[in-house]
Amino acid sequence: MTNYPKSDYIDDAYYEMARAYILTEQDAKAIETYKTLMQKFPMSPLSRKASLELGMLYYNAEDYDKAIVAYKSVVANYPNSEETRTALAMLETIYIDKNEVDQYFAYTRDLGSNIVLTDPTKEDSLTYLAAERIYMKGETATATMAFEKYINNFCDTEVGRFCLPAKYYLADCYYNDNKKDEAFELYRALAKMEGNSYMEVVLVRLSEIAYDKTDYNTALEAFKKLQIIAQEPDNMTAAKIGVLRCSFLLNDANGTIASATNILSGKTISSELENEARYYLAKAYLQIGENEKAQKDLLLLSKDTRTANGAEAKYLVANHLFEIKKDKESENEIMNFIEKGTPHQYWLARAFVLLADIYIYRKDDFQAKQYLLSLQENYKQKDSIQDLIQERLDQIQERENAVIEEKQEQIPVVEEEQIINQ
Repeated sequence: MTNYPKSDYIDDAYYEMARAYILTEQDAKAIETYKTLMQKFPMSPLSRKASLELGMLYYNAEDYDKAIVAYKSVVANYPNSEETRTALAMLETIYIDKNEVDQYFAYTRDLGSNIVLTDPTKEDSLTYLAAERIYMKGETATATMAFEKYINNFCDTEVGRFCLPAKYYLADCYYNDNKKDEAFELYRALAKMEGNSYMEVVLVRLSEIAYDKTDYNTALEAFKKLQIIAQEPDNMTAAKIGVLRCSFLLNDANGTIASATNILSGKTISSELENEARYYLAKAYLQIGENEKAQKDLLLLSKDTRTANGAEAKYLVANHLFEIKKDKESENEIMNFIEKGTPHQYWLARAFVLLADIYIYRKDDFQAKQYLLSLQENYKQKDSIQDLIQERLDQIQERENAVIEEKQEQIPVVEEEQIINQ
């Protein structure tokens, strides 16, 4: 170029030099060479290519602002060229990556119809695509804003074609950012959209959040739907357990019995699930006064007093025996409970209170009082046990006071009779 400054191939030389710099990974020199070519030979066809490749160099370096300037320069200087169509495609990609699709369409609208026609459906798809790309990168905070923007701009119009996935991904963003109330409302809306491909996950999340919010009616409805459509074994199990627990918490004894019976009829069932189903089944029978039907499951559960359900079952078995006037059998059950022990001290304490009730039933207030006073001294947890103890101690004290009063009333009568006789 220095030796032949007037050669017709100088623009070719600049272009090839820049390409050589690129191949040898000297992008900074390539950029400067392209700029020189464009400045000295603005009308050369190679300048059009240079300006396009300049934008690509900036893009590859993730210098998006300079890439935008370069591509817009191609559009401005060569409006009807093949390079312009390429530049517009690259600008579209950059604005999607930057989540600034609205700026891209504002720019294209200003260009005029001779260059590009603004298609509302394309704006819809690109806006969604930009949000989705951010979501896939794991940038939930930015993705949240992007999906909210898409939903607000397109989902109340006929244009919005991606409202279902946008709402699903937005709900997922809320869920992962622990915005459970916002996620709950979206999942509840999505659950009403029959036939969507996200339904299983939607129902899993909806039932989980509703259960944690103690909205057991919503949770129960979601669990029942999940039970029908679940393909994942874990989700099916979760649905069955959810229906069981919600039915019980809603005081639906018949629903609880039906759900527990369904679980127990399964061919493959874990011991944990079996125990839980038997527990709720027994409690439901007790709720409707079918005490005898409850005993089968309570007896099975009571074999392991290490669990909370087993400890409670042991107490309930003893209590049932006492209620049907089998005080000796009840006492034996309690003694067995004491011998086995349990980490669940509340139910063991209830058993001791029941033991006191047995002695009270036998009119042995002294023995009952000893058990109650010992329990009162040694039981340190703050719950209903102390009230149960005090209630019985007060009753015993009332009976003792009544006996004392009766004896005192008899003393003056005896003395008066002695004086008369004298």
